[in-house]
Amino acid sequence: MNLIWTYLKKYPKWLALDMLGAILFVVVNLGLPTFLARMIDQGITKNDASQLYFWAGMMGFIVLLGIAGRVILTYAAGKLTTTIVKDIRNDMYEKIQDYSHHEYEQIGVSSLVARMTNDAFVLMQFSEMVLKLGIITPLMMVASVVMTLVTSPSLAWTVAVAIPFLIFVIYYVATKTRPLSEKQQKRLDTINQYVRENLMGLRVIRAFTREEFQEKRFSDVNEQYTETSKKLFNLTGLTEPLFVQIIIAMIVAIIWFALTPLQEGSLQIGDLVAFIEYSFHALFSFLLFANLFNMYPRMSVSSHRIQEVLDMSISISKNEDGITETDSRGYLEFENVTFAYPGETESPVLHNISFRAKPGETIAFIGSTGSGKSSLAFGTIFAEAQRRYFESVAPYARRLIDQAGVPDVDAIDGLPPAVALQQQRGASNTRSSVGSVTTLSSLVRMIYSRAGAYPADQPMLYAEDFSPNTPQGACPTCHGLGHIYEVTESTMVPDPTLSIRERAIASWPPAWHGQNLRDILVTLGYDVDRPWKDLPQSDRDWILFTEETPTVPVYAGLSPAETQSALKRKLEPSYMGTFTGARRYVLHTFANTQSTLMKKRVSRFMEGKICPSCHGKRLKPEALSITFAGVDIGEFMQLSLDKLTCLLEPIVLGNFDAHDAGEKTNNKVTQLDRSERATTGRAVHSVSPDVRRTSALSDEKKIAAQRLANGVVGRLNQLRQLGLGYLTLDRATPTLSAGELQRLRLATQLSSMLFGVVYVLDEPSAGLHPSDSQSLYDSLDKLRDAGNSVFVVEHDLELMRRAQWLVDVGPDAGEQGGNILYSGVPQGLSEISASRTASYLFNKIPVTQSYGRTPSGWLELNNIYRHNLHNIDARIPLGVLTAVTGISGSGKSSLVSQALPELVLSYLGNESETENNNENNPLNEGMLVTEVTQGSLAGDVEAIQRLVQVDQKPIGRTPRSNLATYTGLFDHVRKLFAGTPEARQAHYDAGRFSFNVAKGRCETCEGEGFVSVELLFMPSVYAPCPTCHGARYNDDTLKIRWNGRNIAEVLGMTVNEARDFFDGEVSIARSLQLLKEIGLGYLRLGQPATELSGGEAQRIKLATELQRNQRGNTLYILDEPTTGLHPSDVDRLLVQLQRLVDAGNTVVMIEHDMRAVAQADWVIDVGPGAGNAGGNIVVAGTPKQITENQDSRTAPYLVNELVSRDTKR
Repeated sequence: MNLIWTYLKKYPKWLALDMLGAILFVVVNLGLPTFLARMIDQGITKNDASQLYFWAGMMGFIVLLGIAGRVILTYAAGKLTTTIVKDIRNDMYEKIQDYSHHEYEQIGVSSLVARMTNDAFVLMQFSEMVLKLGIITPLMMVASVVMTLVTSPSLAWTVAVAIPFLIFVIYYVATKTRPLSEKQQKRLDTINQYVRENLMGLRVIRAFTREEFQEKRFSDVNEQYTETSKKLFNLTGLTEPLFVQIIIAMIVAIIWFALTPLQEGSLQIGDLVAFIEYSFHALFSFLLFANLFNMYPRMSVSSHRIQEVLDMSISISKNEDGITETDSRGYLEFENVTFAYPGETESPVLHNISFRAKPGETIAFIGSTGSGKSSLAFGTIFAEAQRRYFESVAPYARRLIDQAGVPDVDAIDGLPPAVALQQQRGASNTRSSVGSVTTLSSLVRMIYSRAGAYPADQPMLYAEDFSPNTPQGACPTCHGLGHIYEVTESTMVPDPTLSIRERAIASWPPAWHGQNLRDILVTLGYDVDRPWKDLPQSDRDWILFTEETPTVPVYAGLSPAETQSALKRKLEPSYMGTFTGARRYVLHTFANTQSTLMKKRVSRFMEGKICPSCHGKRLKPEALSITFAGVDIGEFMQLSLDKLTCLLEPIVLGNFDAHDAGEKTNNKVTQLDRSERATTGRAVHSVSPDVRRTSALSDEKKIAAQRLANGVVGRLNQLRQLGLGYLTLDRATPTLSAGELQRLRLATQLSSMLFGVVYVLDEPSAGLHPSDSQSLYDSLDKLRDAGNSVFVVEHDLELMRRAQWLVDVGPDAGEQGGNILYSGVPQGLSEISASRTASYLFNKIPVTQSYGRTPSGWLELNNIYRHNLHNIDARIPLGVLTAVTGISGSGKSSLVSQALPELVLSYLGNESETENNNENNPLNEGMLVTEVTQGSLAGDVEAIQRLVQVDQKPIGRTPRSNLATYTGLFDHVRKLFAGTPEARQAHYDAGRFSFNVAKGRCETCEGEGFVSVELLFMPSVYAPCPTCHGARYNDDTLKIRWNGRNIAEVLGMTVNEARDFFDGEVSIARSLQLLKEIGLGYLRLGQPATELSGGEAQRIKLATELQRNQRGNTLYILDEPTTGLHPSDVDRLLVQLQRLVDAGNTVVMIEHDMRAVAQADWVIDVGPGAGNAGGNIVVAGTPKQITENQDSRTAPYLVNELVSRDTKR
């Protein structure tokens, strides 16, 4: 009862209402006998109409009171019962979530949950009876006894004699019932445990032939449970008959002893009737009260067990990593968290921080770029949750999973399993698609395999036969790519007026290899000095397309005449050379080279065309011959998600009008096909039934189609709600933005229906237009409302305002960050003066005014065709800062990041100075022959002499790449050390001071600075090198000092420290000053590129560009440069972009951040929708002009930013 009362007293209003209903009910039950007695005593007959009406009215009133009391009592009792049971369950489940996975095994969480659910149900039943009867019965007993004393004191002794008998019966039954109830519950728990053991350990039981032992053990316990239950039934069954006998005996005694008072006239007949009614109510109340006592023992057992769970201490022994659980409940707590990258233990990102956060809510990790937010969310929370979960995963499976490192943590409390959704580019393999990322491809292939309409004599196809990524399903012509590549004379010889010696054959390899092929042609007698167009067609065809590989003598350095003379005289050649046709060289290099740059170079001479066999659908003809809802699988995958939903919704509703029954076939066709598969070594699928035996519209096929279509539509709706309805299932993931890819993974998690996990998301709003953000917010709320905790690393101010909890990491970036400034509700952040975010979150810092520059000229893009751009004309202003806006998928990137640079580069005749040419760029892997922009470039094109694309891709993919090496300042530093007297005396050159060169680096760690031990199925162990202690160089190199510091100490300096140290060295100090001004003063010179965020990498690239001598003729293109940047860093970035424009350059940026758009001189809004609904220039003009356009999806949000700026001013 104590447990129930603990929860009941939280709701005094409902208790008072329950008491009111009980009082009304008692008044009615005692009022009716009283009124009846008065009517009998008054001797009212049918002739006394007025009295009859009076008493009828009084009785009607009392009946209405009774109805009201009963309704109030039932409603209040039901409300209280459901509420307290819900509270008990929530507390129990919250308690269970406080345990680590290791502790689950100790307490048997699965059986515990089942037991607690049963106990909560028992408490609910008892609580309902208490609230309905526990108040009424005591009131009724007391009031009835009082009324018997008032009505006839001389007969009251009969009731007094009966009550002790009733009390004895109740006490006897209660004392005998409780131990039996406990014994019954224990036997039931044992039975459940045996059943679970048999189900989960069936193989083990069979392996040791223990079935008979298990069955006998189960049978014995079951018999004990049955015997105990029978005793309980018999005992509780005696209660009611005994009560009835006692009540009957009491009524007989009352009538017997009332005969004399009735004869003497001291007792009236009405009083006798009322006395009997009161006595009956008194004893009947005891009977009802007895039912509560019968349930009490079982309730007491359940209550005791629930209280045990709630009071269970959370204290387990330390795991191998030293992490222990505390006894704090309700919060996710961290104590002394330290995080450092592998080999960087001396420079941790997080410094012994301790904080707490409320789980079950949206928690935003905020702070400056590089402050340590991601290290806390992913490197600590997710890594530790993953480590705990992996304890239950088989070692061989763990080897296949990329595991995070083990964080250095003293204690973590309340950490459930976690799912991480990090920002990353699409897979480098172009065969990866939207369908494969969302796993929808598997469902679609199953639909066509099992429920598709087959043509006549077509054997059954299986799921792999519908995949373009398998040999069984890929088109034999294009091998599942959807297009073929041709190498033509026009692509290999762009300028036929040149001779072979003048490099007319552009597809030939450069340098010596190309000269070798030319010399071989001289030996073979071809005229290499004659213009290409004047050569005979037969000679041109042989040189370009021959598959022959003749080996001939080569006379290097001789003229054609001298070569022919040497051949006649059979002189000794310089070497024997083998000729390769130009087309053969291109195709062979493209297919086999390991160099991304070489592959990219030869891809320019390949012309992509739609495959003539599959027409771009990538599948073999047999797979494309099968239809579902009237379309083949190739067409199905090319439909937008919106159209797919419309196609499948009728199927889900049972409307198969669009679906075909298919053609009849011979039943032996599939058998023959399976035999052929067996002979060729393919999967036979002998277990799968042949679906060709029945029509595609048969009942079982309809059921299968509905079930599969329903699963697909459910996933599609999740994607559409996130604003991705314009995508197609065959869209390659390398073409997706990071925001689109993360929303795909988020939609997959929404469909998983997980409960009680932590979702850790890395800037989910990245790449989203403000109008698309609402659907993201709703999706995050769904994850949270489903019983999960949502942790987001975020810079979006609106998402911060919507979060229930903020964790501010800072105060600055790098080594000046890594501390918890605040952890609590958003409103409390306003009081934290050290927070860089608070000023922006509470609108204290206004947006910088647009410069309002006038364009110095215009670039005109005419008749542009690219992706969803169809015959679009666009004008790009020169000499200003231009922002290109539009919702996600509207065509911004197609216009600015693809069409514009391609046309400008075509005009300039060179390649972009961008990371796209870097071998580390994952987007360059796989097929490189991509869609070509159609259109023309006009206007003031001559004003552009150079094109630079600045993105957020990493500046390197290994720890050997760092800030100093990327910016080039490390070359100057190494020269300074090589120029010292000690270095010259030891004959050390600049290469000696590079940790990438063997002669100067540490031999143990090979310049890495750390050593590691791979543990296969556990996170690998990293530690500073025992020889160089993280310095990366050998002792001889470290002896060389410049101004008192060795090369390792210089790499350990921050940019701010190095700026002062190299103050007198102009070439070095200038680079450092730019890095400092752009907000990267906290970075160490030797900080590995793998530790840098996308925003930091972007600003390093920008600083590298700012080092150049600005000539005012460069076009800079930036694709969403503010993604991943804190608002303060956005303002800092815009200052540098404005500097580029002030130098006479042109800056064009794709942007979703209205704070950045408001600072632009010119805005181009693309849209109005996404996919086919976009691809148009909605409006172009100054930011103020954009806000006046009613069709722009950007205008309302830009208006808010401009109004907010004006208000602050």
